Amino acid sequence: MCFPTHAFAQERQIPFIADMNGDFRDGYGAVPMSNWPHKRASAAICYLDATVRARRNLTIVNRATATGLVFEGRRVVGITARIDGEERKLRARELILAAGGLHSPAFLMRAGLGPAGQLRELGIEVRADLPGVGENLSNHAIIFIGLLQHRHHRQAASVRPHPMTALRYSSGLPGAPATDMYINVQCKTSWSALGAQVANLAPTLLKPVARGRVSLTARDAPVCVEFNFTGHELDLARFKQGFRLAVEVLAHENVRAMSGVTFPVKFDDRLRRLNRITPANRIKSTLIAALIDLVPSRPWRIGASTSPRWSRMTLRLPSTSGRTSPVCSIRWAPAAWAARMTPTRSSIRQGACAELLACGSSTPRSCRRCRAVTPIFRRSW
Repeated sequence: MCFPTHAFAQERQIPFIADMNGDFRDGYGAVPMSNWPHKRASAAICYLDATVRARRNLTIVNRATATGLVFEGRRVVGITARIDGEERKLRARELILAAGGLHSPAFLMRAGLGPAGQLRELGIEVRADLPGVGENLSNHAIIFIGLLQHRHHRQAASVRPHPMTALRYSSGLPGAPATDMYINVQCKTSWSALGAQVANLAPTLLKPVARGRVSLTARDAPVCVEFNFTGHELDLARFKQGFRLAVEVLAHENVRAMSGVTFPVKFDDRLRRLNRITPANRIKSTLIAALIDLVPSRPWRIGASTSPRWSRMTLRLPSTSGRTSPVCSIRWAPAAWAARMTPTRSSIRQGACAELLACGSSTPRSCRRCRAVTPIFRRSW
């Protein structure tokens, strides 16, 4: 998938960016990653090396769970932690909370630091009324568009990373910052044989405007996360633009030559179960991948077609006013066996939904649009 993307970028005169972490222009290039050929390089591996771990003033405790804060008046002087099943207090002159964007505010709220009204409703003693705790959550909203790659156009098994190249660009819409959008190109989607056949184009809001929040529903309950993806009209407009650009990439002759069925991807529990590394999933994915190679799909098209052999994919993004508007339609020749394993409805919580809309008819023949789609494929909508 990298080579067709390269051809698309050259035709559009999109500049090549050798280092996206050092050159912040619009352009395309390799996705920056910290890794060795055989594994990712995490912050712990890179910074907590043997020399650092040998320091006398550093103690690393495994299998420990921080459970609360220790106060003296209004001052935090330590934490409580469960270590090997035993509750302990650890005191320090300075504490740094680094539990991530979701669990850091949850930890503070459980300790009584947060919006006073919400904490009192949950029976949590208020140590400090801090309304901003849990607010202003930001994350990148993404749509995944999958495509089946023909046998001789897939990523080599020796190459481990999934994302290989990316397009970074400025939407140019009023109020949008520069280099605010991103299309990630993944040449495979999973560890399995089936995942090696499926590539992804992923339009992404690199600099979203909408903000969400993190809150508690009960003191000991899992944290409630509301990303509010595309909750701002500017985010909606940019997402539509990104989807259209992804469709233009899919319509490029080099992409059409190396791929077959195109479909939206929803990361739901069904797909997560299929992606677990288990012997059963390995057998399932291998059999499905072999079947796809044995019965290759017909090429798909983008654009108008009056032939009943083609099905339609439509992206609809509801605005904050509740109305929906179609962004783009893709026509392609569906394969029932691929549809069984491919989710065909994608949704984004607390904001707009990227949905494939069908006519809702119970049989293929009752609708002119769906006349050629098999009952197996119809049930997957």
